[in-house]
Amino acid sequence: MRHQRPTPLDEVRSGLVVFEQSLWDALPRYVRSVNRALHAATGRSLGLETGPVRFGSWMGGDRDGNPNVTPEITRQTCMIMRWVAAQLYLREVDALREELSMTSATPELRSRVGEAREPYRKLLREVKSRLVATRAWAEASLDAEADLPPTPEVYLDCESLAEPLRLCHESLVATGDALIAAGRLRRRAPPRGGLRPRPGAARRPAGGEAPCRRAGCDHAGARSRVIRRVD
Repeated sequence: MRHQRPTPLDEVRSGLVVFEQSLWDALPRYVRSVNRALHAATGRSLGLETGPVRFGSWMGGDRDGNPNVTPEITRQTCMIMRWVAAQLYLREVDALREELSMTSATPELRSRVGEAREPYRKLLREVKSRLVATRAWAEASLDAEADLPPTPEVYLDCESLAEPLRLCHESLVATGDALIAAGRLRRRAPPRGGLRPRPGAARRPAGGEAPCRRAGCDHAGARSRVIRRVD
């Protein structure tokens, strides 16, 4: 039993734990089952970046009914979500780098990595570097209690993250490794156009101040020192 009323950021923590511990793994399994059913019925498959399920949330943005949800709370919520999204994708990119040791690649991928012996790992090393920079920027912004200017490496939209993953997938398919392409890489590809909050996800009273406008890629997990620190 709680002895104190939960704060808006307590609600953010609780909601994000569901993503980290359940939805992050359950949703790809569900989408694969939908894809199998679609293929069995029609002979067609879902597109690589099709997002048949989208999530919206009022966590940290419901100023219509909670006077404790301030613009600063919304800003912190958005930055926490950026941090944990970067952390979850870092974990997946590290796993991909372990898996994709192939040396064959398309000219399109080669144009990005040159004559690297392991082209996929080199490209994913760049993705990892940008995710680390994104996480560091989010953490520094939380510490500073303000949105710091992002460096050029920071991911500010999902397409920038999706593009190199899509390039890896297309190269694997074209060079005869379609089964590998259909594994972790397909499961974790962000939908084209990004992960958007649904209309009305950040509610505010009429005439009120607009919520944080830099929500970006906003789904992820929670058990991080960043989230524990933001109270």
